[in-house]
Amino acid sequence: MDSKVFSVFVGIDVSNGNFNACVIHNPNSIIFEKDFEISNQGFSSFAESLSSFPKDSIVLTLESTACNQVNLLSFLVKDFSCVAFKPLNVKDSPCDSFRKTENEKSHAYSIACTLFYFQEQLSSSSFLDTEFRDVVIERERVIQEISESKSEIKQLLIVLFPELERFTNIYSDSTLEFLLSFPSAKAIQKTSLEALKAYYSEAIGREPNISPVFLKELADNSIAQYWPLNEKLLIHEIERLRLYQQQLKEYEGILTQFCECYSIDVSNLNNNG
Repeated sequence: MDSKVFSVFVGIDVSNGNFNACVIHNPNSIIFEKDFEISNQGFSSFAESLSSFPKDSIVLTLESTACNQVNLLSFLVKDFSCVAFKPLNVKDSPCDSFRKTENEKSHAYSIACTLFYFQEQLSSSSFLDTEFRDVVIERERVIQEISESKSEIKQLLIVLFPELERFTNIYSDSTLEFLLSFPSAKAIQKTSLEALKAYYSEAIGREPNISPVFLKELADNSIAQYWPLNEKLLIHEIERLRLYQQQLKEYEGILTQFCECYSIDVSNLNNNG
């Protein structure tokens, strides 16, 4: 591993909203194995479990099938040295002789054990590091922008149509699309029921989840005042939110593709060894 020397090897196996982490010093020395949720709380608990070890002594590996778990991937790469393997076959793993002990060892153990055996065959380019982290940082920035944009939309709707949030998800694609055409209760008041029904009939697959009759009644009885400038601000903010959401998809696609592209075929390492 060039200049990198590790003493703690972590195998990550992902399934059903959780990840199993097996942490070893070597195949005969398991430090701990535990399941964690793929959530902020789960990530914090995982980091705390490793906090007694210097970060530069830890290396983690997961299979490329987990590359689409972007939240987990971003968390791991930001704080730890990481390697991705292509899905392991039992025949590719040198750990088979250790698998059957008193308790059947997990797949996370096999991943960690494989990393231990092949560590010296990995070069610095094997790691998901600098360029990957740059994209992770940009993704986190966009997530923050999305949060701020949603907060701004909520504040504008408190003025423009305060009743709406009680009856629909104001951040759904269909509601945001509707608000681009009708950005306030006053805008709906000035629109005939027939025009609203026509909008619904044309908005196939993205119509709001409340009926045009109820929506018209809700707007007609709204306490909102007429704020034309805020209507323009709302439209601008919705367009801004959509731009950030598109950027987020692009960054997550880049991360997944990068992880899969740089994942290592263990069978090649085995043959080279």
